[in-house]
Amino acid sequence: LCYEDETTKRVTRIFVGEDRVYAAGVKVTYQIDTGYSLERTVPDREDAIAAAPDAALEGYTFVGWRQDDSPEKKVLTEYIITSEEPVTLYAVFKKQMTIGLMPNGGTLAETGAAESFTAYCYYNNGNSQSEPTTIPASPYTRKNMSFCGWSIDSLSTPSY
Repeated sequence: LCYEDETTKRVTRIFVGEDRVYAAGVKVTYQIDTGYSLERTVPDREDAIAAAPDAALEGYTFVGWRQDDSPEKKVLTEYIITSEEPVTLYAVFKKQMTIGLMPNGGTLAETGAAESFTAYCYYNNGNSQSEPTTIPASPYTRKNMSFCGWSIDSLSTPSY
């Protein structure tokens, strides 16, 4: 018998003469989206990321797999199976967003100045979050007024 932990004496391999007996593998659940997952058995010491199914979500680009459902761009490059405990990996997707700037009665200070910019929104099983984004200074001017900040709609107070 082969133990990895002498204290628990949990058997990881059984050697019979020159033959080796291994567990069939570990159940890995690939959680693609809320309510949709696929399961695969991944052998001990194998990479669960390499064994992962293709993941797709309409309107999004697949980024990779995480061990939690946080919507972040940092994903696993590999996940080596090292125990017999079941594993769940969560798919992360991204979508490009265009954020438009509204002049609110102003005009462009420079011809050709950008009136929009892009950012990515990350999605993971019902959770979404945009990456940190810096909103540019106002490209607009308005007679007898000075720019004091941006707001998310025409009724809200500007953020300074």
